Amino acid sequence: MLCILFTSLFFSSCKKERIKLPWIEIDTPSSYKITDIHFQNEEIGYISAGKDWSYGEILTTEDGGETWITDSIDRYIVSGITEDKDGMIHFNGFFGLYGHWGIDGWETYSLDSYSPYDDISVIDGNKIFSVSGEAFNTGIITVNDYFGNIISSQKFDHDFEAIDHVDENNIVACGYGQIIHSKDGGNTWDILPITGDYFKDVQFIDENVGYICGYNGSILKSTNAGASWNFLRDGDKILVKDKRFAALHFVDEELGFLVGNGGLCWRTINGGDKWQVVKNLPDYDFTTVFTFDNHAFIGSKEGKLLRLDY
Repeated sequence: MLCILFTSLFFSSCKKERIKLPWIEIDTPSSYKITDIHFQNEEIGYISAGKDWSYGEILTTEDGGETWITDSIDRYIVSGITEDKDGMIHFNGFFGLYGHWGIDGWETYSLDSYSPYDDISVIDGNKIFSVSGEAFNTGIITVNDYFGNIISSQKFDHDFEAIDHVDENNIVACGYGQIIHSKDGGNTWDILPITGDYFKDVQFIDENVGYICGYNGSILKSTNAGASWNFLRDGDKILVKDKRFAALHFVDEELGFLVGNGGLCWRTINGGDKWQVVKNLPDYDFTTVFTFDNHAFIGSKEGKLLRLDY
């Protein structure tokens, strides 16, 4: 009886506030899985999408996400999309795909690799970091220049899903049961003592604060440029319910969103100390989220795009 009472009290005390937020579904000319979203400003934004080994595309908007046009990029999915300090858009994808926006439009390059690159980060103006994972037990971090020339390539014993940087020195990559940190621009990496989840996304808000989410429901926060991380929610704990997080995006240190499978969407307004469950969204498998101009744009595996007002 005591055990039952304790369990009941535990879950009732951890019950999250349920909220509803206004949202709309935006029509796009694509039905492929959305993998990433990025806005440069209140008008211009990009979506990467495609089918894993057969098709890749980038969708572009010039009216704040109201309408989109499609550019076919390659026969492999475009997985990650980002912007460098000079405003150039870069992307990567399966089979060693790398590209950017050039003088004559989208320019694509092959990194001479079979790797399914999942995420991208541009550091120090001209070093493009791409991370990949293969069969959970092989990870690759490739660094190339603007023309696809490989500067370095390092292999690890865990695959990687995401990468982000604080500055030209501090970089964090994460994936299957592993988070690694570099403090020398990617020349060497420290394997951090954090396991127990399939870490899916990482984002730094400023020179100190960053967040990570995991597929089993973990949420972590760093306040020292990624050198160490603390669990805000440990998805590996027995009494913590699994939540299939896929991606996160923070407006600032306090306000952020988490999305995942089955219409999962959480919001925090106090830096992850407490979370609210957004309950009025459709039952899509969300894959990515990007917050901008009082909106959270959310993409899904089904190729659906939502705009959530916060």
